[in-house]
Amino acid sequence: MKRAYDLSFTHVYPYLASCIGFLNVWIKNKEMKKILFSLVACTVLLSLFLMLASSRQDDDQNSWIPDTVKDFDGNIYHTVTIGHVVWMAENLRTTRFKNGTAIPLVTDSFEWISMKSPGYCWYDNNQALYWETYGALYNWYAVNSGKLCPKGWHVPTENDWYSIARYIAEEDLIGGKLKEKGTAHWKSPNEGATNEFGFTVLPGGFRGRAFEGLGLCTFLWSAVENDAMNSYCTGFTFNSSKLYTAEIAKFTGIYVRCVMDEYLEDDGPDKQ
Repeated sequence: MKRAYDLSFTHVYPYLASCIGFLNVWIKNKEMKKILFSLVACTVLLSLFLMLASSRQDDDQNSWIPDTVKDFDGNIYHTVTIGHVVWMAENLRTTRFKNGTAIPLVTDSFEWISMKSPGYCWYDNNQALYWETYGALYNWYAVNSGKLCPKGWHVPTENDWYSIARYIAEEDLIGGKLKEKGTAHWKSPNEGATNEFGFTVLPGGFRGRAFEGLGLCTFLWSAVENDAMNSYCTGFTFNSSKLYTAEIAKFTGIYVRCVMDEYLEDDGPDKQ
């Protein structure tokens, strides 16, 4: 956020020092020197006051941004701000909609690909191993319910994802700047990964007709439908620093990062 004042002691001091030195040479009257130094002292104090007031205003403007958010299950997620948008810094792992209704857990592969209603699962049907690190895999019907994210949050729109691309403004590096660094979870080479913004994208794979891609890739839902069979998502891979937009079958199980409904500036991306 922009500060209300740009004055600070470091900006003002060089000018004050020059004035003091110059006037000290030319002003011989002791009483005038006392007045001069009194004025300088007041100016310094005023500068420090304005600097502190500016810093406090910044804190007040950002104090409403939550450090964490809780879902209906009681899971707590850290948040991260990128540009004008506040995101979850972790994948969603709730098993209930925000109204308390349970989301069906589907483990059978045939049932999964046949569903036309909300469902979720854990990678490889192993909650104990993958729940905390990667979160839950949701189909499109859960995403499109409008009830998946906590109150005051939503599944990201195309414009939310665009806002990240616009803010980072380096097309070939966007994915890398959002991925977790290193190879603790990603397969080598984890191309271009810096996690510059603390977004910490992890390679949780996906569920189509089978569970695939762990360590190699991940996909995050967008709240944008393409046609009767497919919807859009955002993808990341181990061998590229790019951010991908892809069409994916609605029965596919992929991950969700929720976005806060309120944006930090009036010119934030429009919700759809």
